[in-house]
Amino acid sequence: MFFALIKAVSIGLLLAIAPGAALFSILQTSISRGFRAGFALAIGISVSDIFLVSLCLWGFAGIIQESNTASFFMGIIGGIILVGYGIFTFFNKKTDLNPRHRPAVATAAVQAIEARPSKYQMFQYAFKGFIFNITNPFVWILWIGVIPISGETLQEQIFFLFCILATTLGTDTLKSFFANKIKNLLTPERIFLISRIVGLILAVLGVILIVRTTLSFR
Repeated sequence: MFFALIKAVSIGLLLAIAPGAALFSILQTSISRGFRAGFALAIGISVSDIFLVSLCLWGFAGIIQESNTASFFMGIIGGIILVGYGIFTFFNKKTDLNPRHRPAVATAAVQAIEARPSKYQMFQYAFKGFIFNITNPFVWILWIGVIPISGETLQEQIFFLFCILATTLGTDTLKSFFANKIKNLLTPERIFLISRIVGLILAVLGVILIVRTTLSFR
């Protein structure tokens, strides 16, 4: 059990530091919108992982993997979502992150509102994280590959997968926390610049996902 725990935590850490849309989205959201927004995004990613793991355990994910058509369209749709969101983030100059569209002196009330997004906004961030993760066919393939090494019994598999999911959620929470702390050292201009850079990165990742999907299912 101890060695299974070490292996599961190691896999979870590797997933947490792997560059991708989820990583950059958490960092950008936490810096620009605060810890709560970044944490909500991480929750959405974790919920999608739990959903995918459940499908894998029940064997449904194998159907998706074996269907080239389903995998192809998932990859294309996921790539389009990333490209669209990245382009919107990059070119959205009217956002309140842009210092030109913010009041010269932010009041304490405005700062408090920004630090505490509404329940609806929290749901939006969580839903975005869910969509980012679940529309990536390579995440499906990843979990399908993890299931065979998760144990021989259902109890062992659940323990192994729970440790991975707990590790990824924990590290995503830490990313949100420290990224939000870094925000205090940044000027509004730099925060806006970081948001635009991440938007560009997400768009590039979306193009890469579309290209990889096209080449994988030719």
